[in-house]
Amino acid sequence: MAEGKKSFVLYSDQRGLFEKLNSEQAGLLIKHIFSYVNGENPETDFVTELAFESIKTQLERDLEKWENKSIIRSSAGVEGNLKRWNPDIYKAFKAGKYTLKESLIIAKDRKASQSIANIAVNVNVNDNVNDNVNVSKKEKIDKKESKPIPAIIQKNNFKKWIKEDFKNEMKLELREMKKNENLEFARADLLEFYEYWTEQTSSGKIKVSTQKTWSTKRRIKTWMKRAEQYSTKKQPNGYQEVINSVNRYKESLELEKDENPTIQKIGKNHFD
Repeated sequence: MAEGKKSFVLYSDQRGLFEKLNSEQAGLLIKHIFSYVNGENPETDFVTELAFESIKTQLERDLEKWENKSIIRSSAGVEGNLKRWNPDIYKAFKAGKYTLKESLIIAKDRKASQSIANIAVNVNVNDNVNDNVNVSKKEKIDKKESKPIPAIIQKNNFKKWIKEDFKNEMKLELREMKKNENLEFARADLLEFYEYWTEQTSSGKIKVSTQKTWSTKRRIKTWMKRAEQYSTKKQPNGYQEVINSVNRYKESLELEKDENPTIQKIGKNHFD
């Protein structure tokens, strides 16, 4: 009998078979059935073996039905857990982007990543608390030699990222850049970066997953550098032109202020 199956069925229409046997043969047949369903592979006499054959066939059919139902119930339970704890991955699975097996692997990776993120938060908190506590020299050395916390998302898995994965990856990298390099970026530029790389392609994947290689940290730095260069190039056509016009107007006021006190007063109120 399959693991987890604790019962089997004998059918009323099998009664005729037992009635053709004497009491001793019927008893041997019952014992043989119990030995078989408990996986003992019993041996018996020819009459019992012959009588058992039709019962054996029915037991095998019932076992196959039970196993199929068990698989369906198990799959339904797995899908239910996926829908409850990872609704975005479940939605992608239902849309046909991932198989159930792939969805479970992604969810498992995310769970491990969240555990790592929690460790990172705890380490941060403990570091802040330890600043106000006397720590032994050995603990200080261990702290200096500790390795950096690994990334939330596996780098080699970026081709399977969905929007939520990319957002988590950005959060981690931005936190690390602020902590280690004291770098902060404009929220508007970060939003443009996020929206650009999470745009859906014709294949249904986000744009970042179509790249041959990927480093979120390097891409953010390159994006922000170009945004800054663009802003610098654009400024003379706007702000500098206004500033130049104001300066020219101030110069004209300087020439006339000695002759007209009203102009002198306006110039002082607006520009000085």
